[in-house]
Amino acid sequence: MEVLALIGSPRKQGNTDIMADEVLEGAKAMGATTSKVYLDDYNIRPIAEVADKIRKVRPPIYYWYKDYYSAIDSSHAFSEYSRRVFGKNLGQHGFSDLTQIHMMLGIVQLNASSSVLDAGCGSGKIAEYISDLTQASVTGIDYIPEAIIQAEKRTALKRDRLHFQVGDIETPVYDNESLDLILSIDSIYFSDPKAILACWKRLLKPMGRMAIFYLSMDGSDLSIPLREISLSYDTYDLSRQNWEHQQLKYTVASEMQEAFEIEGNSFVWENIMRESIHNQEAYDPTVSPMRRYLYIVKT
Repeated sequence: MEVLALIGSPRKQGNTDIMADEVLEGAKAMGATTSKVYLDDYNIRPIAEVADKIRKVRPPIYYWYKDYYSAIDSSHAFSEYSRRVFGKNLGQHGFSDLTQIHMMLGIVQLNASSSVLDAGCGSGKIAEYISDLTQASVTGIDYIPEAIIQAEKRTALKRDRLHFQVGDIETPVYDNESLDLILSIDSIYFSDPKAILACWKRLLKPMGRMAIFYLSMDGSDLSIPLREISLSYDTYDLSRQNWEHQQLKYTVASEMQEAFEIEGNSFVWENIMRESIHNQEAYDPTVSPMRRYLYIVKT
């Protein structure tokens, strides 16, 4: 018997190579002849190109979000945690509580004639909440099918003003100059900001706006890409509120660890803790580089 190992990874002595060696050693022990070929030595580039395309369509975080939205849909622990931290369970994975959402709505002033895109809507509960409050027509887009399925089922009787679709927030399928507002709540981090802002700019009607909640842990912001594509904007500094929000996350989640574990949702709890701040000192911008802003961008 002959066993041939084809190594697609370009990294020799990487994890794939080491695992292949172990398999080949086992085959040798059973009397087989073995050999190994590194495909990268033959400059077979399509393999790398295909792998790159797969990672773009289904990056590792895709599978985490798939499990996350499935878990929180029926989690009593998450519902109670969200009520205490965000003010209401809107399926949040981020940092915008009801106070921040209401602040944004007070600025943009939506009504029944408004057309809104929620870019990165998750399970669509925030989009639904905004539409219920304002009667605006809201479409949510997200690349997690399970989250969109939840949103569509839950809002089936509100289809006159709520729609959801699986898609890429970088290239939403919309006509140019068709939207009054594009809402991004902690979703712009997954793409090149300049490219995505340029795309969204084309979709907005004259006098249309973007409302972008943006968190930076290193003091960076969106000012450069916004200026580069000639967009004017107002900035609202939410850093202190966000610091206190993250502290509250830590306090509540610490009390609720057992409730998440009983449900088998420890991974949700662990993620919450990573988003938390255990330091209970007051926010000091001269010490912490963390910044959170709401950008109201104007065309």
